[in-house]
Amino acid sequence: MKVLFALLLCIFICFSGKAQTFSGCVDSSRIQLGPACPIEVNPVCGCNKKTYVNLCYLQAAGVTTYTQEPCEPLYLYVYPSLVTQGTLTAQVFVKGPPVNVRVYIMDLYGKLYMNQLYQSLPTSTFNYYLNDLRPGMYLVIAESSTFWNARKIVVPEIF
Repeated sequence: MKVLFALLLCIFICFSGKAQTFSGCVDSSRIQLGPACPIEVNPVCGCNKKTYVNLCYLQAAGVTTYTQEPCEPLYLYVYPSLVTQGTLTAQVFVKGPPVNVRVYIMDLYGKLYMNQLYQSLPTSTFNYYLNDLRPGMYLVIAESSTFWNARKIVVPEIF
């Protein structure tokens, strides 16, 4: 019984690994751990239906083909600002015609810290000062009339 179980487990592992290589989307020989990519937000959609921040991160993941747009209809990317200390920068990208997008920042208890409407938005960048937030975890949410996207951020004790 143990031998049969071990054999079935080996077959499962072999076939699950081959399923990824047969797709032709990711070339495992091209994968780089911890690439030195620039912090420029220019989202691309890989053939694996995952959005990457820019082409450098897509190539480091070994993805072979892509389109020059995010996979999601509404893509949100949030990162600490390198220019102004204590500032959060977020960029929203809309796939298709410009739409109205509302951006929220809230804590895990539902307390709202930001509620801003951006009208006719194809792409937008906004900054939020972290000094207004206590240390903890927060959600940044971007929503249009039909789509939404969310990212979590952590505000450390000392930044």
